[in-house]
Amino acid sequence: RTSTGGVGGAGQGAGGRVVGPRTVLWQYDKENAMNNRGLVMAYEESTVRPVVSDIDAILIGSRGVVFQHLPPAQVKQVHWCCEEIQQILDSPSEEPWVSRWLEVLKQPSSPQHRIPPGGFGDPTSHSFMESLMNKMQGTSGAVRHGAECSNFYFPQELDDEYLVIWDQFSPPYWRSFSQKELQSFLLKRIADGYSFPVNPKWVLCDKGWLSIFEALLASEQAQASMEAWFPSASGLRELILSIARTHPEGFIDRRASREGVDLDPDRAEMLLRRHRSLQRAKRKLQALKRLRGTTALRSTKPERLDAAPGGSPGAGVSVGSCSTPGSCSKGRLPSTASSPANDADCFSKASPIREPRSSVRFSSRASSAKSLRRSDRHSARRLASPLKSLSITRSEPLKTNMRVHRRAAHQS
Repeated sequence: RTSTGGVGGAGQGAGGRVVGPRTVLWQYDKENAMNNRGLVMAYEESTVRPVVSDIDAILIGSRGVVFQHLPPAQVKQVHWCCEEIQQILDSPSEEPWVSRWLEVLKQPSSPQHRIPPGGFGDPTSHSFMESLMNKMQGTSGAVRHGAECSNFYFPQELDDEYLVIWDQFSPPYWRSFSQKELQSFLLKRIADGYSFPVNPKWVLCDKGWLSIFEALLASEQAQASMEAWFPSASGLRELILSIARTHPEGFIDRRASREGVDLDPDRAEMLLRRHRSLQRAKRKLQALKRLRGTTALRSTKPERLDAAPGGSPGAGVSVGSCSTPGSCSKGRLPSTASSPANDADCFSKASPIREPRSSVRFSSRASSAKSLRRSDRHSARRLASPLKSLSITRSEPLKTNMRVHRRAAHQS
């Protein structure tokens, strides 16, 4: 199987991105280096070679090999994969498989997946694929990651044609099979004593793979291998068979045409990265907003003001507009740095405490912070809860206004 990269199957080795060397531009035209028509994509290996794609290994069959057990963390990953597939099958829609699984990965409740370098799989298979990648690196670099049968993060749609390599074929030792021909070939190999892992997505969603899974479970030669891949104590076998019997038709693709399916993994990777970047940005903004809100609340917490002499208890306090700006410091409300005489004169002209004419007044929530500087708007919103709504007509900092506010009440 070949692909141009993507999530899971084509790049499951490092969190959904393609594992391997840098992708570079290679100039095919040796005479004219500025010929833009001679530029092709290439991999930067020990030598630079033009490439079209890498090869996605689907599975590797063996006979007489002892496999180490799948790590417990990956057993949980397979459980999660099967449960999510069950939810998709329980709620069919018109969306293709890649779009449905992309929605699974976008869910906030989706666990954080730590994909090992080279992809998932039992240690024995992982070691084999790692050795294959190292050997291919110096020649063609065609193999970049583990087999698709161990892709428990973003299982892909199956292709229509497959390349099968087997030393028992007559030369050349490879054949091109359709999916049905591949399934028939695998059933014959199981009868010969071979075993191989299969992805739960194939068994649950694609026709013909349930019979292969059942044949592996029934084969005496495959018992040790199946115990390594699907431990009997984990309940994976029962879970897979139960879901498969509940949905015998598997995943039904309702699209009129499968044209363009090969581009879906690439587009899914782009959309998933964009979604995760936006989610990270939102979380940072929310944390910053909470932090600024806490800081503003601590620095501008209002104190209870007693009513001035002659005023009714609990009445609001207001400061009148200064009618003689020249007598105040810089034409603003009096402050501790201004002249006491001028301040007293200014306060004598202030409106009564019970009058609504003021630079601090109650108003509608919609216009509560229009005239504030950006640093003061959040403080006004925090104060709007105990005071119903607050609007400050001057551009003075809120803390300074509150201090002047209290002094005006005392002086008057």
